Amino acid sequence: MKIMKKLMALALASALALTLLTGCGGGGGAISDGNGGTITISGTQNANTEFSKAFINAQASTGIHMSYDAAKGAKAQKFMEVVIDSAKKNPNQKLDEQFVLKILDKAGIDFTEEMVFMTDKTNTTYQVGEIRDQMSEWKSGLADKGVSIDYNGATFGYIVAKNGEEQLMCIVVGYTATK
Repeated sequence: MKIMKKLMALALASALALTLLTGCGGGGGAISDGNGGTITISGTQNANTEFSKAFINAQASTGIHMSYDAAKGAKAQKFMEVVIDSAKKNPNQKLDEQFVLKILDKAGIDFTEEMVFMTDKTNTTYQVGEIRDQMSEWKSGLADKGVSIDYNGATFGYIVAKNGEEQLMCIVVGYTATK
């Protein structure tokens, strides 16, 4: 359970740390949580899942056209694996900019064109709403730094990790940024 909380903390730290920084310049499986438990990661999803359809439709309702991309789903899985591994190796790791950048780099995520968002919600409507809120916060935070974000035409991919009763969705969403 500490791992899942660490993942959520990292997601929030990622958004906060990278907003500040910007102002300056596939297959699923199970992973040990390091405490005798197992975190099960779903395989990358696809465009036909309930979440994908709801997310695409919700974005389209505001004029943003997005599509599912399995490569982004693979990045979401890699991100989750890297965070879990890092949390096991150093559970007291400070969640600063350097750590967040290292995690994103190891996962192959280029924060200048894509970002990780997470939700622990299990209902599709709430998942879509929470991810959209985080996307909006990311866009707003970067706008404050003089960077414009456009999600139209972007792709996304996601995975779901479960640790007992806890669930965490990790989604990688692309965007175009202009200064």
